[in-house]
Amino acid sequence: MQATPHFLIHTNATLLIAEGLNLLTVSLRLGHSSIATTSKVYVHAIQSAG
Repeated sequence: MQATPHFLIHTNATLLIAEGLNLLTVSLRLGHSSIATTSKVYVHAIQSAG
């Protein structure tokens, strides 16, 4: 697997969520227009962290 920019961003966000960083902060770091976008994309990470 090649580490594309998308892969690195996705991995970083998943790890941040898994470590307990709040979703609003992750959303802002990713530049999402709303926390709902982050929640939809990273629902698997949120469920694993919970």
